[in-house]
Amino acid sequence: MATKKKPSSKKASSSKKATSKKPGSKKKKTTGAATGQEVTIRMYNVGFGDAFLVLLPNGDTPRRILFDCGSIEAAEDVTMSSIVDRIVQDVTDADGIPRIDVVVATHRHKDHVSGFGQAAWDRVEVKEVWMPWTEDPSDPEARRIRDIQSSLALGLDAALTMRAAGLNATEKKEMDR
Repeated sequence: MATKKKPSSKKASSSKKATSKKPGSKKKKTTGAATGQEVTIRMYNVGFGDAFLVLLPNGDTPRRILFDCGSIEAAEDVTMSSIVDRIVQDVTDADGIPRIDVVVATHRHKDHVSGFGQAAWDRVEVKEVWMPWTEDPSDPEARRIRDIQSSLALGLDAALTMRAAGLNATEKKEMDR
């Protein structure tokens, strides 16, 4: 009868294997790739936004999953283009081709997707893109939800504009006549 090994109490990525020396990267594994059975999660310092690269063990080449890439307000002394360049560098194989297995766009807010507009993405091979079901243009319920979100966003923008101008709703109606 085979015996099972007791699970190790080690975390997926130990703090002694991480540095934060590179601009734009909050956590960087010193080897730049997952090895053995380690899972590496790299959080890029995009400022007010999100960009996470997850490397999963998969033989010689780790599986690469990028969750979001966006920012509303960049981190100090870091541009979104430099973050994207760093991500592209981090997913570039020995043959010089940058590859990502899955890009996950969790939702359409600027702080999650604005970085995907950078030209550096044109040279990256992406196998799959995962998006929320609410982005499916053929789904009527998804369309209804997007329409409601858009309507609420327009209403919020109008209210903020009125507030900035020092107007209340009644004064705004009078001006619109």
